[in-house]
Amino acid sequence: MLKEILDTYDKDRIQGLLSGDQDILKRCLIEKWARIAATDILLTNVYSRSTFTTISNLPIKDYQLLMKRVEEMVEAGRNLTYQSTIITDNTPGT
Repeated sequence: MLKEILDTYDKDRIQGLLSGDQDILKRCLIEKWARIAATDILLTNVYSRSTFTTISNLPIKDYQLLMKRVEEMVEAGRNLTYQSTIITDNTPGT
């Protein structure tokens, strides 16, 4: 089962993480904190103190990449539509 889970991940990324590839480590760190930041925004509309402290200490280029990714995720989260909201009495099969 663990082998099946491992096979779903990008092998280059896993190898890069295990070998300490600085570029891959940086991208994974940015993605991790972008997800945390986007969750903060979607749930509370503000960054938590911990999130803001961490992301504001990143180098400016990394901060800019993170903010762009946060914006993408927040927009995607806010534009989600649930099937129950789009099903009407006129929808075939309901």
